[in-house]
Amino acid sequence: MTLTLEGSDDAVWKRISGSRRREIKAAEAAGVRVVESPDASDLGPLYSMLVQMGRRKAYPVRRRRHFEAVWREYRASGSGILLLARYRGEIVGGLIGTSLGRTAYFLYAATSRGGGTRSDSLHPGALLYWYFIRWARANGSDSIHWGGSGTQLPPNPGDPGYGVYQFKRSFGSECVRYVSYYDRVFRPGPYRLLRTAERRGGELAWKIRARMNR
Repeated sequence: MTLTLEGSDDAVWKRISGSRRREIKAAEAAGVRVVESPDASDLGPLYSMLVQMGRRKAYPVRRRRHFEAVWREYRASGSGILLLARYRGEIVGGLIGTSLGRTAYFLYAATSRGGGTRSDSLHPGALLYWYFIRWARANGSDSIHWGGSGTQLPPNPGDPGYGVYQFKRSFGSECVRYVSYYDRVFRPGPYRLLRTAERRGGELAWKIRARMNR
């Protein structure tokens, strides 16, 4: 999923869907504030939200040291950003991104659920994405790479990741098809055996690993 940043600020804003623009305005009106954090210690709350989201949606999340290493590298080069959404002193969302050349890359984001706030009604995710778009433009990027669509191509409402696709698309993004990749098989026997095991037990192994998120 890619988003062009060409044109004026107003043009970029108008490419966002009406419902998403209303969410962004509603979040600001409710008192949600997005700030850029220079401190790696703020990764703790974001990591906790990533773990919770992984458990809820049943996918594995890398250990905290991975995110700390990524942040150190991008922060040291001046190309990374850590955005935090705060509401009444509580962190309700976070986003990590980077800018390489003329393209900005979305890396990780999560919002809180439950606890003392109802972040799903505050829409911190939409506001974080908007702030990332503004940051990318200010840093000279002419496009944003949001990562995969989470769907088949063309996207189908029955795809497990269709909601992710719709969210990214609502910011004016497009789904771009890349050239496929293929395995180079050196040992056909073991390859067929492991691929069979992956097809039959891969989903279960994925869910078990997701329960180990911590």
